[in-house]
Amino acid sequence: MAGEAFFQSLDSLKLITGLKKTNIAGLLMNRDFEWISDTDKLFFAFFEACVAAGPTRCPLASSRFGNGTSDYANVTAKTLETSFYNFLETELKTNPVLVDPGANSTSKYPILLDYTTLKTALLNMLYSPSLWPRVAAALDGLLSSPRNLTAVRDVMQLLQIEPVTNENAHDAFIAIRASDKSPAVLSEIGSLDDFRPVMERVQATSKLAGDAVIWVLMQVARWEIPAKERYEGEFRNITTSHPVLILGNTYDPVTPLVSAFNLSEALEGSVVVQHDGYGVSCTALLL
Repeated sequence: MAGEAFFQSLDSLKLITGLKKTNIAGLLMNRDFEWISDTDKLFFAFFEACVAAGPTRCPLASSRFGNGTSDYANVTAKTLETSFYNFLETELKTNPVLVDPGANSTSKYPILLDYTTLKTALLNMLYSPSLWPRVAAALDGLLSSPRNLTAVRDVMQLLQIEPVTNENAHDAFIAIRASDKSPAVLSEIGSLDDFRPVMERVQATSKLAGDAVIWVLMQVARWEIPAKERYEGEFRNITTSHPVLILGNTYDPVTPLVSAFNLSEALEGSVVVQHDGYGVSCTALLL
């Protein structure tokens, strides 16, 4: 009966989920660090799930990658994480891998799998836990000797990672975000040296996502076209027509739980429901 009453009460509530940027002041000044505050926690959970599944179901948990010994019992999520970042920093960063796009690709050009591309791909895969087994197989193929790039190519196609050309490049994502920023950002950031403190803060916030998203803030900083409807008001003590129910996910790559609580502080009478799931926003409830 308690569950039934809960869902009946939703009729008089407004529902919000997938909160990325509730620090309005930080967003408008292009100082939005909150959105990737839980990324590394989720990425570590990916390794934990792999270890729990075992090498039969998750080849990435093999002793070769986990700890360099034949004793699988000593493989932990931490050894997997450490080995991955060691590969990323000491091998892929200076020796990127060319991946044939395959017959089903829309591009005829090979894909250069480098440091940034792999980080971006892994950030994207964290959105959907249903992809994790295939991504783990792809990482195992990448780390094998000789490499098995078939699994790598399949995942890159799944995540729609293609060589960037004039045909598939677009500005919509940057334009929406950048046109809302304060005009003061343009006067404050006129060079790379001006931007460096922001870059260092982003990289310190997330080891995985920091490098993958830094380009967003760099382009936003120099965007010169403002939005006519740019919000300039406050975001606190807001009274809504109905109480707001806010869903926050414990393990979320880009819409962290802290954003749900920050929004709740601004909306009077609102309530946060914490879902202990994996993935981005409410899609985690469906997977």
